[in-house]
Amino acid sequence: MGDRWTFVNVLPRSGLIHTVHHGKRTQEEAEHFVQTIKRNSDGEAPLFLSDGWQPYPEVLERTYSHAEPVPYAGRGRPKKPIRVVDANLKYAQVIKRKQRGRLVGIEKRVIRGTEEEILDSIRTEGYPRKAGHCMTSVI
Repeated sequence: MGDRWTFVNVLPRSGLIHTVHHGKRTQEEAEHFVQTIKRNSDGEAPLFLSDGWQPYPEVLERTYSHAEPVPYAGRGRPKKPIRVVDANLKYAQVIKRKQRGRLVGIEKRVIRGTEEEILDSIRTEGYPRKAGHCMTSVI
């Protein structure tokens, strides 16, 4: 795996590159990238599509969530607030399987939302048919 990655966010209708972030492929870098997307947009949770890198679901859920207090039951120590993920967050992964450099299969995983909601977002937002090996989102 390379020492340097480029995270890219592409707007679906125009193909405009909205956000670019260079750095190591770490959870901290992914958090910075996703927070930049949120800060530079209307803050609404868009559709995110990515490869199968494990930190992405946690980063997205942490960025597009808020803490809600748990009502005090009257006894004992008050409970910690719970994290509530934005219901509009839709996230899917596309994992390419290769053997000796040749594509032998594609696995699709729906992480947040339903397959129907994700396909509907792709159709209505005009998402490009081909995406690179990077984090992309539909805003």
